[in-house]
Amino acid sequence: MGPEPWFYRQTKNENQGILSTHLHSDGSEAEILSMMNPGFHAGRFVAEKKPAPPVKPYGGLFITEELVLKMKTCIRIWTAPLFFKKSSDQIAGSDHAALSANGYKTSDLSLLIPHQANLRISKFIQHQMKLRDDQVI
Repeated sequence: MGPEPWFYRQTKNENQGILSTHLHSDGSEAEILSMMNPGFHAGRFVAEKKPAPPVKPYGGLFITEELVLKMKTCIRIWTAPLFFKKSSDQIAGSDHAALSANGYKTSDLSLLIPHQANLRISKFIQHQMKLRDDQVI
């Protein structure tokens, strides 16, 4: 076997690497971000049999042409302002919990790489944490 990849190597510097993990979850308003017809077949696909169309408007086992044409297979954000607030609160909570647990403040950060595809949310967190543009990816 060759040498370990760089991402498996432990560091001798206790201030580098993953110092802790902090996961936050709140499913109390899960319906604000939903996918009504995910289109998977629950492991019941048999190639030789043509599937029957779903009898229910939601929760059918297969994507149908009608669902695609009516755009009912897309992820929907039903209440965008509430989704923004919930997401921002969860990300900020995780960030502050991680910093606090390891004895750091926001001002100690040199770079923040948020795992967030929404630029508005990332910018909000950046502003809340008082980070410059060059400190956030």
